[in-house]
Amino acid sequence: MKTQIENSLILKENDNEEMLIAFNEIIQTCTLANNQEELRRMLKGKSFYIDRYFHYGFGANHMWVKQNLYDDRILIVQF
Repeated sequence: MKTQIENSLILKENDNEEMLIAFNEIIQTCTLANNQEELRRMLKGKSFYIDRYFHYGFGANHMWVKQNLYDDRILIVQF
């Protein structure tokens, strides 16, 4: 699997620390997972932190991550 950051995070006036922690959790999870099923399972367990600032989805051979309220994809994982 290949994890690639495509765009920068857009920081807000407050909650920056929590957002950065959540993004770090996403990156760690993506790099630790061995396959798509494991990635899905691991992200589901961390959804409280992640869902507050980000949303993600899966395609046939990839996973994408976007920051809530913005359209640009910030991260992609290719399987």
